[in-house]
Amino acid sequence: MRLEFGRPEGRAPTCGQPASPAAAPPTGLRLWLAAIRPRTLTIAVAPVVAGAGLAWHLTHDLRVWPLLATLLGALLIQAGTNLWNDVGDAARGGDQPLRQGPPRVTAQGWVSPERVRAAALLSFAAAALVGLYLAWVGGWPIVALGGASLAAGWAYSGGPRPIAYTPWASCSCSPSSAWRRWAARCGCRPACCRHPP
Repeated sequence: MRLEFGRPEGRAPTCGQPASPAAAPPTGLRLWLAAIRPRTLTIAVAPVVAGAGLAWHLTHDLRVWPLLATLLGALLIQAGTNLWNDVGDAARGGDQPLRQGPPRVTAQGWVSPERVRAAALLSFAAAALVGLYLAWVGGWPIVALGGASLAAGWAYSGGPRPIAYTPWASCSCSPSSAWRRWAARCGCRPACCRHPP
């Protein structure tokens, strides 16, 4: 493998634009949107939509507020997981300059690790509060499912042996998503239907 540095031949820098993503970091809301990686949020939306579809198919009945709360909780868990991954990878050196994909705010130095960690914990805490509402509406098994989703989000990049740095990293994305899918289907049915079957 041969690495070449510098600008590619035939491409001149564009006038008035920064030379690299780190030269002009986003600020405010754009910064935090970059941190939570909105393109990955569909991972959280798809299982909730599937669960709502299953609930509708089985009962022909949906409750809007629990459905919206389920969607919000899933989005908060995914956002918290992305933030936790951002700070965890930066701390372990996983986000190197030649890394592919969207820029990571901690590795770029745009936000301190403490602030990203605090944002991740805030997102997880907000998801837990939404989960308490869903447990009130749909029963306590939702707490176990939400807790498993929160633990999976933390364990991917956190703890003494993050899953992301093991041979199981590729496999863990599917079980983590599977947990969320199963949680959405099982949790959405009692929470989102007036009369679960």
